[in-house]
Amino acid sequence: MRAMSEKKKDMQIRMFTEKLCIVLIICGAMFLIAGWISDWLWQGMFAAIYGQHTGDTGIAGMATDPVIIGEYATLKPLINLVMYLIPWTFYALGCGAIVTGVAGQLLDITYEGICRIFRKLRAKQHVSR
Repeated sequence: MRAMSEKKKDMQIRMFTEKLCIVLIICGAMFLIAGWISDWLWQGMFAAIYGQHTGDTGIAGMATDPVIIGEYATLKPLINLVMYLIPWTFYALGCGAIVTGVAGQLLDITYEGICRIFRKLRAKQHVSR
């Protein structure tokens, strides 16, 4: 009876680990997609405000009031920083979650293989006695 409950407990732990790793891989994929979408949106917003290329003026180039021009100039480095910071944060979280999920799966497979080898060795020792 006790051996059965241990097998059941081991099976539940394996199922939980497998589900956790799958959730991590899916969340990682979603973070990568969020990073791509965020990168696309921020690049578009920056291009609309400040222009896509050096010659483009964007919305900021249409302003004639010196105060508004100063505000655009003040916001440009901040928007530029955020434009790269947010997508790369999503990318880093996504890659970290995917690597953790895959490493968890690989460790679980390795653990099961080692346990199976030791069970076979124990069975051979008990048979030979």
